[in-house]
Amino acid sequence: MSKTGRLWFPLDANFTRDPTILDAGERAAWLYLAILGQLKSTGAQGIITLREIKTLGIPIIEPRLRALERVGLLKQTDARDVYELPAWHAWNAVSYDRAAYMRAWRARQKTEHDEPP
Repeated sequence: MSKTGRLWFPLDANFTRDPTILDAGERAAWLYLAILGQLKSTGAQGIITLREIKTLGIPIIEPRLRALERVGLLKQTDARDVYELPAWHAWNAVSYDRAAYMRAWRARQKTEHDEPP
């Protein structure tokens, strides 16, 4: 359930049972969720810097980052201290502009249908 004005992203109900998440470990999974939230809230298109990661409030990030890289959930780019989530674009195939357009269209449809004849 989402509340008006809040950003959210879908999380698979089997997230904690996913073999890749299990291989990364609980602590790495917590960092991964924090990174997902940061990316969604900033619209960063699947790219995050180490500097941003350090602001997420997760302690001892280096072993967690290495675990996420080891299982393929996070990939360091050619640029130093920049990471990408390889699956980000597959999960977020709809552009932000298109999503905003669809939200506005649905709101208009609801308003039009809710008005008395």
